[in-house]
Amino acid sequence: MTDCVPIRREVGESCEGLWQCQIEGQIECAEYSWKRGSGEKVCKCKNDYVNEPGKNECYKTATAVHDRCEIHAQCVPKLKHSRCINGLCRCIDGAEKDYRYGYSGYECVLKSKP
Repeated sequence: MTDCVPIRREVGESCEGLWQCQIEGQIECAEYSWKRGSGEKVCKCKNDYVNEPGKNECYKTATAVHDRCEIHAQCVPKLKHSRCINGLCRCIDGAEKDYRYGYSGYECVLKSKP
């Protein structure tokens, strides 16, 4: 390589290789789905990990109610009607915990109105 390229890129910033991405762990330098085929890559969290705007960290996505969490975004992708409350994914008001058939866990479903 003869060109100088910036290092210490953050989530969402362009990159040429993983070595440029500032955070360690569950991150990759890859094309975003809406940029496929463009050849442009960005630092992004790996599958089953999310980040929160303004935070340069990747967090494991929760898979069941009462999984541990640090940010709300961990609860939403797979549990939908939940939020991170006191370090655990919990159902929001208007939703209740229900067993998810075919899966060893619970999800939050909206209560049906009488």
